[in-house]
Amino acid sequence: MKRLLSIALVLALLPAGALAAEPGLENFKREGTYIPGQFTDVPAGAWYEPHVKEVYELGLMTGASPSAFGAGSGVSIAQTLVAACNLYGVYHTGEAASAPTDPWYQFYVDYALDHGIIAAGEYSDYGAAATRAQFASILAAALPEEALPAINTIDSIPDVDAASGYAQAVYRLYRAGVVSGVNEAGEFRPDSGISRAEASVIIANLADASRRTTFTLHQSGGEKQPEVSSGGEKAPGESTPAPQLSFYEMYPDVPDFGAFAGVAAAEVVDEGSACGYLYASAEVNARLKEDKSLLSRYYELLQAQGFEPISKYQDDDGGDQVLFYRDPLAVSLGNVRKDGKIYFSVSVLSM
Repeated sequence: MKRLLSIALVLALLPAGALAAEPGLENFKREGTYIPGQFTDVPAGAWYEPHVKEVYELGLMTGASPSAFGAGSGVSIAQTLVAACNLYGVYHTGEAASAPTDPWYQFYVDYALDHGIIAAGEYSDYGAAATRAQFASILAAALPEEALPAINTIDSIPDVDAASGYAQAVYRLYRAGVVSGVNEAGEFRPDSGISRAEASVIIANLADASRRTTFTLHQSGGEKQPEVSSGGEKAPGESTPAPQLSFYEMYPDVPDFGAFAGVAAAEVVDEGSACGYLYASAEVNARLKEDKSLLSRYYELLQAQGFEPISKYQDDDGGDQVLFYRDPLAVSLGNVRKDGKIYFSVSVLSM
């Protein structure tokens, strides 16, 4: 009896929240308030804006800087581990865990190893850019089976080899409605890089089951017919194929210049083998005055995704053009003249 009374007294004296939370998705609670426009590269109405808001308020992702989310930036293995450890910690205990270490990511490496998120020796370079396959493998291991119940029947994914080491994780995310592919065919693009904007979608869908999507992949024709468009990984409102897909949807590892620079495209030009986004020159120049490193940082994003600068030249109108190449695509950037107006153009060409 004395022992029971002692235990009761200790429990009564514990501060609120001292008892570990029961594991569950309900442990993900909003800790902050997202203010529209607080990140210059998350324009109002951007397809990823609600997901950025979600992960920011849940404390699962922060900005790359106080004024920029880094939407078009790639995600490293180390950053992927941070997200996975945060998900694991909050789900199981109600709190994300962290501690100062040198290098800064060592705590998360050790935490991920201790909790079975990754295996010893699985990754040798934690600063390397994560592929979509690596991101999926790490994030899928952060939550248990009961947190990711299957809501879709997916027997095959067009570009995912069922015998690959990452296939089980990718199928698990498709079946749970966390990921639905990058295009109408349901392709996953496992070897491509992943942007922070795309990462925010997946992390938000993992933390909040109501955001997940039910859909069907029709294996005979390879077309996907979404039944619910409230989640998934693509921009909302694509239950029926649009007349054209933007190259940011067709090639998600090409950083979205508009989102990165915080400007909206004035026009999109589709010529079949080439698709160009035209931005009002005055608006882009104004942004360049505010941030002189804008273009050089965008070039770095392209190079992080494997695009190499191959030429810089002047076109027939005297405009400077910079060309990046990654087989079989080229990305061209520079000023162009159309209908008597000058635009800054970002174009993807199939070579």
